[in-house]
Amino acid sequence: MDRDNDLEDGEKNHVRREVAKVLNKHPLHNDEKQRHYIITKALRNIAKKNNIMIVKADKGNCTVVMDTKEYDTKICAMLSEFPYKKIRKDPTTSY
Repeated sequence: MDRDNDLEDGEKNHVRREVAKVLNKHPLHNDEKQRHYIITKALRNIAKKNNIMIVKADKGNCTVVMDTKEYDTKICAMLSEFPYKKIRKDPTTSY
């Protein structure tokens, strides 16, 4: 997706709500095993794209699908802020 055409947060939330409505009306919505299969298959197809990253959310039992460039930008921003600092030696062996 071209960065100049990104949706605003309110528009993203609207799309999420509308997609959830459609999915909840689907006949397989109540079939847990089939739903798990469909979601897993869809995530595998999405993961094949080079510019998409699928990660487990920090909180809750959720999966996050996001643009790889956006993910890298957020990680770099998080690592450049306090309290993180670069260390000289791997401290793992002392624990």
